[in-house]
Amino acid sequence: MLVGGSTLALLIQIISVVIAIVLTTRMVVPKNHALIAVLATAILATPIAVFACLFMPDVFTGIAILAVVNLIAFGHRLSRSMQLIWFILLLGAMLFHTSHFLISVVLLPIGIIIAYWITKRIPVTALFVIIYALIGTAGAQSGFGRLVEKVYGEPPMRPPFLSARIIADGSGYKYLQKTCPTNGLSLIHI
Repeated sequence: MLVGGSTLALLIQIISVVIAIVLTTRMVVPKNHALIAVLATAILATPIAVFACLFMPDVFTGIAILAVVNLIAFGHRLSRSMQLIWFILLLGAMLFHTSHFLISVVLLPIGIIIAYWITKRIPVTALFVIIYALIGTAGAQSGFGRLVEKVYGEPPMRPPFLSARIIADGSGYKYLQKTCPTNGLSLIHI
């Protein structure tokens, strides 16, 4: 059992989801009774309660998106402790899956452009918090890679998750079936 086992990991995942929903709702709908209604709706009318209880890094996709959006849209209104909470949630989300890092990298300039277009100012606080999370993630991933290579003699495997997802969803597989034989390649189905 590593650091509390699976129960602790699930609790952290569930708590992260609840915190992200509560903090977002409090910024958008400041009334407490509305907060309860939004939470109840999220739990009863969406599959978030089921996904939050499964070991899936996909749950953190929404958290990463909410973190970037909240920091950009409301960063100027967030206290330092709220900025720190969003930083921790974003950093954790990006560490759980590489795609969350990529999503955050893409959302950052888009969010900055939209914020500037709407408010005519650059959300500097959000920019720094998100960049620090990106740097922290890159550093942690690099350190992890070096540690794995030192312990096992080889770098960690980083499967091509984007292409794997396209193939698993069917469209990529159909494309490969059609083009591999004409390219002199073979498609192996495992």
